[in-house]
Amino acid sequence: MADVPGLPRQAEPDMGLPPETIGYVASTQLQLPQTSIQIGPDPSWNKWDKAFVGHPYWLWVNSPTEPISSSQTVGPISVGLTATLASITYKVEGEEPVTCKGPGTPYKRAKSYIGKKSPDCGFTFTTKGDKNIVATANWAIEWTVNGQQGTLTMPQVSSRTVEVGELHAVNVDPPR
Repeated sequence: MADVPGLPRQAEPDMGLPPETIGYVASTQLQLPQTSIQIGPDPSWNKWDKAFVGHPYWLWVNSPTEPISSSQTVGPISVGLTATLASITYKVEGEEPVTCKGPGTPYKRAKSYIGKKSPDCGFTFTTKGDKNIVATANWAIEWTVNGQQGTLTMPQVSSRTVEVGELHAVNVDPPR
């Protein structure tokens, strides 16, 4: 607090809680964007409406990922917050999780993209069936309370189910 001539110096408000606790309580008031999982090529683009084993897929989120700055109050205390998307972890049952540093690169419906791996966030299914993809967006939240600072992680979880099939080629000798 600033000194005002002629008035006694006022101390920062104190609720008797550690700054880390106040920062956490304030961060729960943040409105982080819901993560919307995107996959490319999208299974709806083929006549079977399926993804396929062994084909490279691109993963990304179709939601805002820019840093979010906010000021929240916890009782009489003002808390400065900045949330930044740190990573996204995709989990599919029976598969190894994939962690991506950012939102991922959107797949374009163009011939030059067919069969190519994502430059930053991709996945290949190894088994068929209905696959639930769970994405955990990990937001790093920097808090400032009464001149003290810290960082905590706040997850946002979403999911999407994709049907995964297999393609098989059959070689047949032509009639003679």
